Amino acid sequence: MLNRSKFAIKKALGLEFSLLESMLVQFENPAEMGKWFAWENEPKLSGEGLHDFATDFTGVRAESESVNLRMLRDAEVVCGVTANLAEARLIEVGESVTQAGAAGWLADDQRAETLYDETRAALATAKPGDYIVWHEFNLALAPTHHYIYEVCVGLEELCRSGLLEGKIYQLRDSWVLLYCVPAPE
Repeated sequence: MLNRSKFAIKKALGLEFSLLESMLVQFENPAEMGKWFAWENEPKLSGEGLHDFATDFTGVRAESESVNLRMLRDAEVVCGVTANLAEARLIEVGESVTQAGAAGWLADDQRAETLYDETRAALATAKPGDYIVWHEFNLALAPTHHYIYEVCVGLEELCRSGLLEGKIYQLRDSWVLLYCVPAPE
């Protein structure tokens, strides 16, 4: 659980995301990402699968012409992971936080805290090699999009508290952030 007073002070001071930025590895394309993780299978991004992905994250049935670059990049990340899971799991964290961004379901001071708590719970059950995914992540848009800012604040706190170790990965033009749970040292 976040310390609410420390959390409020950091937000009031305009928290920068220095730890998050230092842990971030950004890939230029899906092939580069697949090579990094030694994935053998290509993401399956055709037909109904792509439409279902776009529908799941936008709530609106997508026509092929309306699937934009960001949705495609998001799908490439998630579908790339799921095509190569083997024994690992994909854990999506923060659905209530990102939906709250668009709908205002959570009070402002609850979004980052909820993401933090949901991630901490996911890490408690995750095994080495499992993947955790967060949606609505974009450092460049954090200053102008409050719900994205809240996701970044929650992630920065996870880095600061030591719950996230190593690197966090993003495909350029995607709003999905990927973390591979490391083996204990």
